[in-house]
Parts: sequence; structure tokens; C-alpha cells
Amino acid sequence: AFFEIEAILDRPVRVLSTGEMRRVLVARALARRPRLLILDEPFDGLDAASRGRLRQQLGAMVRSGVQMVRVTHRADEILAEITHAILVREGRVEALGPIEEVLTEEGLLRLYSQPRGAGRQSGETPLKAAPGPSAAATEPLVEMRGVTVRYGGTAVLDGLDWVMRRRENWGILGPNGAGKTTLLALIY
Repeated sequence: AFFEIEAILDRPVRVLSTGEMRRVLVARALARRPRLLILDEPFDGLDAASRGRLRQQLGAMVRSGVQMVRVTHRADEILAEITHAILVREGRVEALGPIEEVLTEEGLLRLYSQPRGAGRQSGETPLKAAPGPSAAATEPLVEMRGVTVRYGGTAVLDGLDWVMRRRENWGILGPNGAGKTTLLALIY
């Protein structure tokens, strides 16, 4: 009864609302009990009650040992169990590292306050947090060095360096079009 999908399971897919379809897809992913869960905007299209149930279920999964990479453009959707964050703007990493160092008021203002194309000055380098002492103690699960993805002449990701280690749970934030989903596609 977790997502209350029993009542809609016998309905054809073409008549499901966006929220109903999302509930079915998320419930299906959670039922497989994954070791690594990668979610791109899982709360989109869900009603308030479903968002609350999903938030509780995802938190419980992380606490039970499931690792998570979570993408959103809304900082208030980051779960308390998320330990690390990447802030992406215009295809560039603005900051990455432990969530308490990255999700600061200053970092979020920098990410969201300026119009597209106005944020980065020539020669300015993105902020990067040094890995903490615990990061060196475990083997990387995902590692990217100098990754650039271009579609035509547009860099969707530019010069990305990132390592995800065991027991880390990441939130990836940025405005629409920042490169968050492209980053997930690389992980897949």
C-alpha cells in the first residue's frame, strides 16, 4: 500500500496521469531493492501525500545502506540523509563536497540568483571542495576526471572532476538546463 498503486495497476498506461505514472515507476524501482538508487526529479508530478511517503521511504532506504544519487533543481527536496552535493550551473560545477559546506546560502544564491550567461567571469574557476579524510579510506564507486560533454557547439558539462565513494549519498542541484540529467546519463 506504500504508493497506493493497487487501484491503478489494472488501468492502461495511456490513461494514467503524470503523477500516477511516476508513482508506479518509483514503486517499481524501490521494489527491486537496489544497492545504488539514481533518481532524477522523483517528486515531480506527485501530490503532497505521495511526496511525503516517497521522502520517508527514500530516507529509510538510505539509512538501511542503499546509496543514492539524487537530482533536483529545488534545494528543499534534498533529503536529510544526503551527505554530499554538487551544484551545477551552465554545464559547470560551481561547488561539490560535503553538503554542509556546499548547500550554504551563498552557494545557493550564486547558483540561482544570476541570469543565465551572467554568472561566470572569464578565467574564473569553479569552486571545488577538497575530499575529507574519510574519502581516501574507501574505493571509488564512480570516478570522473576532466569530463566534457558537448552537443554541437554547446558544452553541457565542462571539465567535470568527481568521485563518489561508498557510504556517500549525493544530491545534484542546478537550474533547468544546467547538465544534471546529462551527468546522470554518464553514471548509467
